[in-house]
Amino acid sequence: MKMLLKLTLVFLVALFTILALSSCTGPAGAQGPAGQQGPSGISINGASINSSGHLILTRSDAQTIDAGNIIATQTVTTSQPTSTTMSMADLFSAIQPVVVRVDVTGPGFQGSGSGIIIRSDGYVITNEHVIDSTTSITITLSNNQQYPAAVTVSDTNVDLAILKITNSPANLPVATLGSVSDIAVGGVVVAAGYPLGSELPGPASFSQGIVSAMRTLDGQEFIQTDVAINPGNSGGGLVNRNNAKIIGITNANVVNVLNPRETVVGIGLAIPIDVVQTYIQNNLK
Repeated sequence: MKMLLKLTLVFLVALFTILALSSCTGPAGAQGPAGQQGPSGISINGASINSSGHLILTRSDAQTIDAGNIIATQTVTTSQPTSTTMSMADLFSAIQPVVVRVDVTGPGFQGSGSGIIIRSDGYVITNEHVIDSTTSITITLSNNQQYPAAVTVSDTNVDLAILKITNSPANLPVATLGSVSDIAVGGVVVAAGYPLGSELPGPASFSQGIVSAMRTLDGQEFIQTDVAINPGNSGGGLVNRNNAKIIGITNANVVNVLNPRETVVGIGLAIPIDVVQTYIQNNLK
């Protein structure tokens, strides 16, 4: 009688232990050894997990017991996004060679602006107001070599002009022009040009800011930016900070026309690249 009670207790302990394990988290185990024989001659011969994730206990009489769900621990791997922003030094290296200084003279005046090389045989785009009413134009490359230039085409309505360097060196570096998809309000941008012209000798200058808004003025769309735009920057490039693509041609720093003595800070304008691209395609074959 005592032996029968002991065998019964062993059977019950084994069964309850297996049922308790069904609530634990873990991978499917290999089939275990047959359990000890109970008074009825029934034992647990093995355990497995079916396709639904349930623990199935197999009895010695070929019947099965569905012990419920087994949920395996999932390992979640997260990866940090890789930044595609180029270094500022690399951006300078990419943009510096394609930005030029545009010095002009006219009846009773001298002035300076900036320009961007758009073709390797010496074509440069700038603002129309930079070359308006001029009698001579001199282009200064990033290596300080100077060449005369002539106006190929200009348009006061869009404030753009294309110049051709006379006796241009072969295979000049060319700017990479972006698209409207490279313009994002809040995106970081860099203005490249020659502020103050020949009064600030040396290489092109770079200043950083953001795209503040897309602004329509007098029926034309502009990129508004808080980048510093000074006299001489006109005709230079507004550059996407991430990929060094030209997304606009800087052309104005807003002033208060109602009160010219009032200082306006951080409101600059640039002609969007889609307008620039269309102008180049229509006028430079």
